[in-house]
Amino acid sequence: MQTIRATMSLLLLSAAVFVRWQDPQPVKQPPVVKPPVEATVSTDSELKQEQKQKQKQEQETASTAATKSEGQIIGKPKRDVIEGVYRLRYRVTNGLPDQKKSCGYMAITGRYLFLSLASQGRSPTLPLLHSGVREWRKVGNEIHMTAKLDYATDDAGGIHQTPDGRQEVRRIEIIRGGLRVMQGMHSWLEFERVE
Repeated sequence: MQTIRATMSLLLLSAAVFVRWQDPQPVKQPPVVKPPVEATVSTDSELKQEQKQKQKQEQETASTAATKSEGQIIGKPKRDVIEGVYRLRYRVTNGLPDQKKSCGYMAITGRYLFLSLASQGRSPTLPLLHSGVREWRKVGNEIHMTAKLDYATDDAGGIHQTPDGRQEVRRIEIIRGGLRVMQGMHSWLEFERVE
C-alpha cells in the first residue's frame, strides 16, 4: 500500500511539474526610463510673448485659409477694378460743370451696373430721374452695356423706358478716388467710390 501511495505521490508530482513546464512563463519587461525633464523658468514677459506669437500664427493661418477658399471658387472671374459702389460728385456737360443740383449712386458688380440719378428739372416739383440696370462686359478700353430695365423722366414729367436689350458702348475712366463715365467727348458723370 505504501508503494501505491508513493507511486501516486510521484505521479502527482510529475504531473504538476509537467503542467508547469508546458505553461508559458511571463516575460519580465525591462523598466522604461523616462528622460529627465529640464526645469525651465519663464518670466511673465516671455510667456506673454509666446502667447502673442501663437495668436499671430493662428490669425495668419485663418487669413491664409480664407484667402485660399476665396481663390478656389471655380469659374468665378477675377474682380475687376471698377467693381464697387459710387456716389455722384458732379456732372459735366460740353466741358462745363452742370449748375443744376444732381445726386445719384452707381453700383457695379461682376456682371451688372445699377444706376440711380436725380437732378433738378425746369419745374421744382418735377425733378429729372433716371434709374437703370444694365449688364456689362469690358471690351478693350470700352464697356459694352445691355439694358435690362431702364427708365428716365423728361421735363414734362413723362416717363420713358429704354427698350430691353438695347446696346450701348461707354468709356469708363478710373480717376483718383472714383470713376468718370464718359457721355461724349466733353460730357461725363464723375463718381467717388464709397465702398
